[in-house]
Amino acid sequence: MSAQKDMIHAFYERMWNQLDKSLVPELMLDNVTYRTLVGDVVEGRDDYAGYMDKVAGPFADFRAEILDLIEEDDRIAAKLRFRAIHKGEFLGYAPTGNELEWEGSTHFTFRDGKISDIWVLGDIFTLEQKLKAGA
Repeated sequence: MSAQKDMIHAFYERMWNQLDKSLVPELMLDNVTYRTLVGDVVEGRDDYAGYMDKVAGPFADFRAEILDLIEEDDRIAAKLRFRAIHKGEFLGYAPTGNELEWEGSTHFTFRDGKISDIWVLGDIFTLEQKLKAGA
């Protein structure tokens, strides 16, 4: 497995699934850009760490499962399945206590051996339908 793929595994398995923000400086450039599932843009490692707290708030037991990784040069595309317990307001929906599952992809760009750009594209329609059904 390539070093870049190893980094993506650490990104999800350790940083997100265990909420280990100590990996942020190890994996990302200081000026990393992150386009979120809901269209927000986060710039810089410090703001990214804050974004992780924002996501952890409405979701308990957040898990990202890597289904596929495709690598070309300095880019990786990851196909993912996400699971979490909806415990706080998200997208305007009150907590349901339900387990939610949705899929998406994340596109990573690397520079100087670290992640420089992240763009998340998720099935927000399915996620919102599940939030509505649980409301």
